[in-house]
Amino acid sequence: MIYTTQNVGKNKPAFTLFELVIVVVLVGIIYYFAISNINFNKTNLDKISLTNLKQTLLKYDFDDKVELKCTDDRAKCMIFVDGILQKDMIENLFKTAPEVYKYSKNLEQIEYKDLELEQLQRYEICFEYHINKRGDSSQMIVNLGEDGVYIFDNIHDKPTYIKYLSDVPLYFDDKIAEVKDAF
Repeated sequence: MIYTTQNVGKNKPAFTLFELVIVVVLVGIIYYFAISNINFNKTNLDKISLTNLKQTLLKYDFDDKVELKCTDDRAKCMIFVDGILQKDMIENLFKTAPEVYKYSKNLEQIEYKDLELEQLQRYEICFEYHINKRGDSSQMIVNLGEDGVYIFDNIHDKPTYIKYLSDVPLYFDDKIAEVKDAF
């Protein structure tokens, strides 16, 4: 038996043009998903408000606590994760400096300590909010004047909104009545 091959000496190309196009498209897709968007959970800081503050800060990966500290001039709010200042800054969360009160109907105003950073920069703080590893967050009353009052507590993900600061004692009286009725 004699075997003959008719294609002896002819070279077949390693890849066709179509196969090369498929490989380039697949590499582009892998690059897009794996390299260009490394942090899929990155927060869009432009859309932060008091109503979504807790949910936004919970997206950060922290061991002990995550904090938000806003300067008195309202120019920026700094985010600290486990005590380390992050690159992320929130611009203009407030139109005017808020009045912040302890979580009670007595409306005792909170005074924050100045923030001193390692670069010998000192900032007057008008608002602080934190969440610890158990999920407990700051409890306070934030008065924004004409923009209303936000009451933060540990139970709810979003603060309660009321129109006027003068209605805060009524809010607490209603909560006390709810608890009494539950028993």
